[in-house]
Amino acid sequence: MPALLALALTASLVTIALKGVDQKMSAGAVRRSGSQERAAGQRQQQQPAAKLVTNKMCPYAQKAWIAMEESGLPYTMSEISLYGMGGKPSWFLQLNPLGQIPVLVAPSGKVLVDSERILDWVAEQVPSMAPGNAKLAAAWRSCLLSRVAPWCTQ
Repeated sequence: MPALLALALTASLVTIALKGVDQKMSAGAVRRSGSQERAAGQRQQQQPAAKLVTNKMCPYAQKAWIAMEESGLPYTMSEISLYGMGGKPSWFLQLNPLGQIPVLVAPSGKVLVDSERILDWVAEQVPSMAPGNAKLAAAWRSCLLSRVAPWCTQ
């Protein structure tokens, strides 16, 4: 019984956290993390916003979202359903015919599909987000991917 209680409490906390995030996010609003507010404001004047298409329940999309938040780059966010009666919107399938999220549309219009490609793009835009040792970074990413999604490394 204590395990079920702990699981219910954890689920409740996650739900509360997601509701808090939902309240902070307004559709189409440019997002910036609190720690990057000033730097983002300066970059926002110089660079148009990227567009992140996501679903908050997808761990790959969460990874891209966290990177965008921490980078301070200006972006807008659109959330789509992962499943459901209507399927994915046609405008999204034009960006990514496979229908996978996350997708980032860079200010240049380039469409980046896959969270790893989005992380690479963020590191190119904000060099301080890139690890100093590329070989170690690649090994770390591979290790994480093999543990989180082992089917991706086979």
